[in-house]
Amino acid sequence: MTICRRPFLYKAEEYQVLTVGTGNLQWRMLECSVDHIPLRREICIDGMLYYSARDTEYNNMLVCFNVKQEKFNFIKNNDFGFPTTLINYKGKLGGIRCSPTTFIDGTAESFELWVIEDTEEHKLSKLVHILPPRWKELVAETEVCIVGIINGTTEVVFAPNVLSDPFYIFHLDMERNSIKKVQIQGLGPVRGQSIYTFLNHVENVNLIM
Repeated sequence: MTICRRPFLYKAEEYQVLTVGTGNLQWRMLECSVDHIPLRREICIDGMLYYSARDTEYNNMLVCFNVKQEKFNFIKNNDFGFPTTLINYKGKLGGIRCSPTTFIDGTAESFELWVIEDTEEHKLSKLVHILPPRWKELVAETEVCIVGIINGTTEVVFAPNVLSDPFYIFHLDMERNSIKKVQIQGLGPVRGQSIYTFLNHVENVNLIM
């Protein structure tokens, strides 16, 4: 996407796609019927790319791009705006919201889980998940954000975005409603730097020629 910044205008203006592995590495222009501002939160599930966005009037929406058909679909719903984290929930698109801000601590009591049951019919379901009693004890005053969910599980990972020594991340199993605190070792005696946590890394030794 090409994002053009002009006075009173900030939106995607060009959409292009490149298919790798075909031998023809040329960008192709796509048409999109809805002007929107993409937000940097995206996830791909079974050939469908989802990302949060806003229209030109700053209403929240969810964009669904079918990679095979190269077509866009839009779900307008304010609950999928900032600070919703998009997740793969049992093969369906989900979103988790904890609070009006990005970070939460041990004082939080619950979060909202939204699941898209049907992207074509725009059917959504909502669940309020009550955090386990140990959440307050383990997280305490540590400010954490939702990183995402571990593939194939219902385990949500929370992590700080500021490095500390020791450094911990937190795993919450939604089905068992249990939480565990995991120390990440080997980061060294540093403190205060920004740190980013990523999930579901898969090593790929294939070279793209």
